[in-house]
Amino acid sequence: MKSFIYSILALSIVAATSTAAYAADSNQSAGWDFSLAVGSVSAPAYLGADTQQLSAVPSFNINYADRFFASISNAAGYNLINANGWRAGPIAKYDFGRLENGDNPLLIGGDETTELMGLGDLDGAAEIGGFLEYTYQRVTGKIEARQAMGGHDGMIAEVALNYNGSIQLLGKKAYYGIGPELIFGDENYNSAYFGVTPSQAASSGLSEYDAGTGLVSYGLDFSLFVPIDQHVSVIGFAKYARLAADAEKSSLVAERGSPDQALAGLLLSYSF
Repeated sequence: MKSFIYSILALSIVAATSTAAYAADSNQSAGWDFSLAVGSVSAPAYLGADTQQLSAVPSFNINYADRFFASISNAAGYNLINANGWRAGPIAKYDFGRLENGDNPLLIGGDETTELMGLGDLDGAAEIGGFLEYTYQRVTGKIEARQAMGGHDGMIAEVALNYNGSIQLLGKKAYYGIGPELIFGDENYNSAYFGVTPSQAASSGLSEYDAGTGLVSYGLDFSLFVPIDQHVSVIGFAKYARLAADAEKSSLVAERGSPDQALAGLLLSYSF
């Protein structure tokens, strides 16, 4: 199931940047806004895999004015500060963990992986933290840090820079977002996803590996938001990430996977 979750996490980033670009150039409701999206994503079978899976993607998003936002595919947060280009506040996300049998109930293409057998299941975890964001004209910089409650029990931080613009596409004004992203993890996070203990090595056939704190990945996100009418829009997105430091050197990645991680997807969204 990790492939689905990893896809969703990437989707949440790119879809958010596209929506932000669109919102900056259109009239938004001062009250509640809801949107429902469905589509598919091609993504690695697990974080560090060299095989792809095609998964169905459901997404439901809620926004209230310029303060509250929530999504079943991303996060829930609140803008304590939202003025003069600054946004900041608390945020919560859920990491669904990883199953050693590679189960993916939303798989629609590709095979379920067996490469995680012997590593054991990694429980899901609520991640609680905060974010700080600043937008100047069409450029947005963001820093976010979260601590897990259970599961990997680690801390993860994300640093991203995004440029938003617009183009004419098939007679429609389309909005795009593109920019780099860095992801950092502490020793608990990196050990959970990339470490291999002696017992795991014996069960899986992988070499033992001890992962420490540091950079998890660096990469580039791209998204495209195309409004069809007042309610319907199409969202396309793509992401490339390169695992780095201890994550790249993990025996799971070096012996069975790849440090190159890429995904792409397409969504049809309806707002009401």
